[in-house]
Amino acid sequence: MLSKIPDYETDREGYLEFMTRSNALRMELLILSEKFIEVHGSYEAGMAEMGEWLLHYAESAMIQKKSQGPISKEWLMDELKRRL
Repeated sequence: MLSKIPDYETDREGYLEFMTRSNALRMELLILSEKFIEVHGSYEAGMAEMGEWLLHYAESAMIQKKSQGPISKEWLMDELKRRL
């Protein structure tokens, strides 16, 4: 498990706080994605650019030892497939 989501049964307050913060971040990401789409002229181009930057930041975090790594395009695709 990559995300440290508090257990609902044993830490409801922590779980609700986590979900509130996570939902707020998803809303910020939605707004940011709409801006990428607007700037790059299409949904596909905006999402591709945003995804490329997210991978760049993830790889940078791994290099700076902020992440246990490894983080790569292949890893990301595998993780996304696992979550579907």
